[in-house]
Amino acid sequence: MATSKSSTCVLPEDTFTKAMKSMVKMPADQAKAKVGELEKICVCSTCPTYTATCASKAGESVFCARGTSFKCITANKGCVCTTCPVSKSMGLEYQSFCLLDGEKSQRFDAMLR
Repeated sequence: MATSKSSTCVLPEDTFTKAMKSMVKMPADQAKAKVGELEKICVCSTCPTYTATCASKAGESVFCARGTSFKCITANKGCVCTTCPVSKSMGLEYQSFCLLDGEKSQRFDAMLR
């Protein structure tokens, strides 16, 4: 009788992967505080795509960590993600997070292609 070996996916240990592994181990309140720290250096509100009248009032920011805009951002008018301190400090590879979802989701989608 043949037995199958279970395979595990080993992700490369880049800056983003290390940060996510660390956050997964944190209690929820600590992870929320970490996102709050990122929010302090986030530049989403300076992006041409950001809608100050809606996204700002809805408290939407740090899309790279939180994911797409819930309802406020619907059109790409430019992107500043690659210049963002959050992107640089977290080792992010993707962009347009407010429209295309967070780094984690975009990486997963890329693995499926």
